[in-house]
Amino acid sequence: MERENYKRHSTEGQQNKLQRPFNNTISAIFIFGDSTVDSGNNDYIKTAAKSNFPPYGKDFVNHTPTGRFTNGRLVTDFIAEYIGLKETVPPYLDPNLNLDELLTGVSFASAGTGYDPLTAQISSVIPIQDQLLYFREYKSRIAFAVGQEKANSIINKAAYIISCGTNDFVVNYFSTPFRRYSFSVSSYMNFVLHNLQQLAQGLVEEGAEKIALVGLPPMGCLPIMITLNEGFSDSRQCIDKFSSVARDYNKVLKKIVKSMQLYHPTNPNFKVVYGNIYDPLEDMIIRNPQKYGFSDVNTGCCGTGLIEGAILCNPESSICSDASQNVFWDSVHPTETTYYHLFKALHSTSDPGNNNYISTPFKSNFPPYGRDFFNQIPTGRFSNGRLANDYIANYLGIKDYVPPYLDSSLSMEELMTGVSFASAGSGFDPLTPTLSNVISMSSQLEYLKEYKSRLAEKIGMDKTEDVIRKSLFLVSAGTNDFVVNYFTIPIRRRNYTIPLYIDFCLQHLQHFMQGILDVGARHIGVAGLPPMGCLPIVITLYSKNPFTDRGCISNFSDIAQSYNQKLQSQLNSIQAGLADQGHKIGYLDIYGPLADMTAQAEKYDFKEVNSGCCGTGYVEASYLCNPKSYVCEDASKYVFWDSIHPTQRSYDIVSQSLQPTIDSIVH
Repeated sequence: MERENYKRHSTEGQQNKLQRPFNNTISAIFIFGDSTVDSGNNDYIKTAAKSNFPPYGKDFVNHTPTGRFTNGRLVTDFIAEYIGLKETVPPYLDPNLNLDELLTGVSFASAGTGYDPLTAQISSVIPIQDQLLYFREYKSRIAFAVGQEKANSIINKAAYIISCGTNDFVVNYFSTPFRRYSFSVSSYMNFVLHNLQQLAQGLVEEGAEKIALVGLPPMGCLPIMITLNEGFSDSRQCIDKFSSVARDYNKVLKKIVKSMQLYHPTNPNFKVVYGNIYDPLEDMIIRNPQKYGFSDVNTGCCGTGLIEGAILCNPESSICSDASQNVFWDSVHPTETTYYHLFKALHSTSDPGNNNYISTPFKSNFPPYGRDFFNQIPTGRFSNGRLANDYIANYLGIKDYVPPYLDSSLSMEELMTGVSFASAGSGFDPLTPTLSNVISMSSQLEYLKEYKSRLAEKIGMDKTEDVIRKSLFLVSAGTNDFVVNYFTIPIRRRNYTIPLYIDFCLQHLQHFMQGILDVGARHIGVAGLPPMGCLPIVITLYSKNPFTDRGCISNFSDIAQSYNQKLQSQLNSIQAGLADQGHKIGYLDIYGPLADMTAQAEKYDFKEVNSGCCGTGYVEASYLCNPKSYVCEDASKYVFWDSIHPTQRSYDIVSQSLQPTIDSIVH
């Protein structure tokens, strides 16, 4: 399936386009780095590190060798097309670029370069520091063409990608003795990362606000590294001592990314993200090559595939019959197919929403959802940005946001630090997920058991049980049981009064709790219901005059309070029976903070409390809130994003109110 999907998007047939999101936020794309993102700048300088001849470009438009070190497009080309800017990112040094090409973004990258200035000297290419100088020159050019104000807007709203570092180790440190005289591996890593940070800071000073810093690949799996260190034997396995350097480097880079983001708390538009290419490449090469349709993972398509790169891969070289079956094009660089899968992985790492991966109308993986998320990506979260559980994960120092379990591209690190099994539209009543065709709570429990097995296979059962034992489990459901199910359709009302239905739902919650306890959960927080009568959709459907009287409907909120009181008693009973075994179970009050926000809007500087930001705010949710919907200018002034779900700011406030309870559960 992956292979067929790739072929539909292959650049050999340009009528087939990547599906683009609705983009009115990213003005341009600017690329800095080495051969992984160089679209041909080396064509215009004196260097042997060129690829502007066949068989390079074999699968590019019209089979043109462009200077890209692959058979077709690069990952940055796929990204540029996906965000709706252009199908390929041109090199800045191309003298024939028109103004439109300049305004929508260029690549300053140079194959063979690195963050270490010596790396560029070895290959006679453009140092990364000079790429920043070219960018400053670029700014002057466009300011002259379109005026300073418009130029500043383009610079501020652009996406910046920095992908470099492999040559510092492969071409420089491990291949020549110069740096090894003065640096250990760890000190050289710090030296390289310091230079990376200086480049990123230089871009920030020039006006960059959206920056992706790409990590290193599993260097020990590059065909040239295998050849140089193991020779030409038939045993061609990845060399972990080189890949481990990349892993250590990536860990430090993630910390740099986090620290850079923290340095700019007053600028809501400032985003720095880590681009993980290590895990997806490792998955393609080692764990699941068949998943991607690869049959050759340790030699390149060009020549022997053992040593060829640049001028050694030339018109006289033999070529494999189908490059899409190879991870690598030459002995260093991936094929276009690999870059396409990397693009998908880089997109998916910011795509948490389990409903994205099932057939259901309850989706939100399209604008304007995600308008205020990282890089303005609609992830499947039913909000304009992050959820309460994202803020809780960040508060605990685990991660900035919790990804969905059904995202197949998740790395082992992502899995080990936590995932969400939740499904929008689900509930404790088995009928509720059936109505919405979403993932039931029982199925979510089965996914948890599957997750435990996956971890055990990778890290062993003892370590897996330790991870489970020390994890925080958050359970939040029940609203749909009443709003989508009980009050909307008559099936349950025929057999249950409201008190009996509350007991029915809590009985299923108890069964679910027992299930996660059996898996090994020790720290559990269970959320109650919100003030349901204050949800915009409930006001619209049940108010006598929804257009003039939009106050909360007390009897619906009273039901939520009754449910919450019984839930607290139930949790106290469970806790009492397990306290001597080290379990900590807590009630998470979301009713109180949400009721306070709607009752005392001025206290939180909210302007609108009874309608959502999207559309009229009265009935819109899921597909009714879409790219054609009107959206309020500042969602932070609204309690609700659509007619059911809170805004990112509301979730932030709720999560802050929960912090004392979270502390009591985890400590």
